[in-house]
Amino acid sequence: MKNQKKEKRLAMNRRFIKAFQALEEKGDIVPNSHDKGMTKLSLLFWDKKGNGHLVRAFLNPQSSRSIDFDKASRFCEEFGVNKDYLLQGKGPMFGEEEVPAFANGELASDYGHGSQILYSSQAAFASSALGIESYEEGQYFSLPGLSQGDYVAFTISGDSMQPTLSTGDLVICRPLEEIERVQENEVYAIVSSHGVQVKRIQKVFNKGRLTHLKLISDNYLEHDPFMVELAEVRKIMKVDRKVTAL
Repeated sequence: MKNQKKEKRLAMNRRFIKAFQALEEKGDIVPNSHDKGMTKLSLLFWDKKGNGHLVRAFLNPQSSRSIDFDKASRFCEEFGVNKDYLLQGKGPMFGEEEVPAFANGELASDYGHGSQILYSSQAAFASSALGIESYEEGQYFSLPGLSQGDYVAFTISGDSMQPTLSTGDLVICRPLEEIERVQENEVYAIVSSHGVQVKRIQKVFNKGRLTHLKLISDNYLEHDPFMVELAEVRKIMKVDRKVTAL
């Protein structure tokens, strides 16, 4: 596991070097400039000046230092680099899809009548969950492009599902009636005794019987997968859409 994490972090750092070089060619980064060079990146990454030598270490393939997830995210936001590319190695270096890359593509829209969506005041934690009240408390609203049905909306808190989901994003979820309908490695909201968590799911069997769910973060460099017992799960909801925070 540690070796896998190390290799993934190094791969992300190699993509950072390529993005840095592309921005340098465009003139968005000028290494020897005060306003567009290492001082700017030092302020961006550490909120202080004087760490330009650490940025240069990230840019040196022979260095043992590599950029971390938070700094890479800041870099993307500042320079318009595609987070999916830099953090996960998916998609183009620049430019971004308007919808998140959920596996089954259910976010494609055919605008029709909006459904009634229950907004829960309970945050859906993309890091560690807290105790919850009833998630069925809240107000209703509608959103075009969703088929008729019952939906629940949660606001994301935490960074473990970046770049797919970020703090402040609103996820629109459709409750599943049967555990058999869960499709592995797609994004779900899991309501359990531990709270509401938004993760990718893998089923875990013991002697042919489904006993646990493995919950997996997209921010895999900083958040390890973990197990929840099926007996602790109250409800599973498929994440069908996100509304990005402004």
